[in-house]
Amino acid sequence: MKKFIQNTLLFVMPIVLLSYSMDMLLSNRLKGSNVHAQGEFPTWNAIFDNELNSEVYIMGSSRAWTQIDPQIVKDSLGLNSYNLGVDGHPFWIQHLRYKIAEFNNKPPRMLIQEVDLGTLNMREGLYNPDQFLPYMLWNDTIKQYLEKIEGYGYFDYYLPLLRFYGKTDVFKILIKEFLLPNSNPIKRINGYQGQPKGWNGDFDRAKKTMNSYHMKIDTSVYILFYSYLHELKKKNVDVILTYPP
Repeated sequence: MKKFIQNTLLFVMPIVLLSYSMDMLLSNRLKGSNVHAQGEFPTWNAIFDNELNSEVYIMGSSRAWTQIDPQIVKDSLGLNSYNLGVDGHPFWIQHLRYKIAEFNNKPPRMLIQEVDLGTLNMREGLYNPDQFLPYMLWNDTIKQYLEKIEGYGYFDYYLPLLRFYGKTDVFKILIKEFLLPNSNPIKRINGYQGQPKGWNGDFDRAKKTMNSYHMKIDTSVYILFYSYLHELKKKNVDVILTYPP
């Protein structure tokens, strides 16, 4: 029996070590992408690597990261700021980003929280799931938040390489950026990426087809949002809520 266990370990350990090494290589290469996953990696890197260095956090959805410029905030208030807006996600995932930022960086003096119709909603499926790939292995905080939304499975958080299975776009972008470094331009500055878009007629057309629009408020997200504001108040962080177009 002892011999069997030894032989099993001799067979399994090289596979485990190789899998972990390849996982680390893929994750580190992916962190260097400025364009894949809606350009979210530079912001996640700054959060995890204690590089925010900001007295003002800008939180919210895509309305935050495309409309609230940290440079304008700095010019107006004289305070360094960083835009932590996360594309396509209500407050549940926004709070995940805040919790990790809070753990790895100094606390802000002020927080600008963008709110909109979907802030207190809970997504049924995980939007832009690739943004979590380089950071989620053995990360219980990410698992705690993501497991409530359909997307990754239990073993994706614990087995190296498993979460990359079927992610052909990831491998394509890594090969492209390796062969063509110019295909990886920096798009976000301090988390912000303004977009030169004009106002179109989508809203007027929508009004012609529906009289109203109802967004379901998720109780767990509502409670989390309330606790978040209460916690910030206790820490003497000034909070500004904004509802941009």
